[in-house]
Amino acid sequence: MDNKVNISCAEMPMPHHIMKELVQKGLIQLGIDDAIAIQVSSNRNLQPNNWAVTGALHLWNWIAVLIFIVGIYLAVTDKWWWIIVALVVSGIVVKANKKGNSQNLLDAGLAEPLFYTKIASLNGWVFRIDRSNLEAVQERVGHKSNITNKK
Repeated sequence: MDNKVNISCAEMPMPHHIMKELVQKGLIQLGIDDAIAIQVSSNRNLQPNNWAVTGALHLWNWIAVLIFIVGIYLAVTDKWWWIIVALVVSGIVVKANKKGNSQNLLDAGLAEPLFYTKIASLNGWVFRIDRSNLEAVQERVGHKSNITNKK
């Protein structure tokens, strides 16, 4: 049984400085859903100040498209099975890119208070907390709720 609980920032709101302190102490892990991360990266108003965070997402998406186009070209001019190779490799690049984008946004959330606050206002952050640390985290945040029984 997993002894950790996922709590949204709506259930346990906390300011950036407290979240960062708790992450550094190892009491919580900051998380973001891949789908929300893609939405954030696609909306200029929500993006972090560090352009490299979202620039990497767009660069690798273009590389995946280029791989697919080269695969089509090779399937037409050389061997038909190149399209299968291109589909598999493009799929791997896109999936890895989504995961990498989420991690880049988590790093930005830890580093940039304004970005953290923007995503928190959209209920975009998830805090992963070990049940044994839950009471200490609630006490530090100053927020008691009935989330001890949450699965």
